[in-house]
Amino acid sequence: MTAHTSALLEEQRRQIAAALRAEAPAFTRLALSAVPGVLRPFVGKLVEKAVTKVVGAVADWIDPGTPDPA
Repeated sequence: MTAHTSALLEEQRRQIAAALRAEAPAFTRLALSAVPGVLRPFVGKLVEKAVTKVVGAVADWIDPGTPDPA
């Protein structure tokens, strides 16, 4: 693999990880859509924290150097 190809792959990893982190609110809304309406007030923050942790962990796995925008 050439240095240029390696640099391109590294940049793509950074972009994917940053895009994943940026979409965390959308993933949270998607997860909350599966929760019955009467339970949302009780589990909303829990779901939000869980989704944020999972998205952050996946983004860190893809590119450990990507900062968390939040």
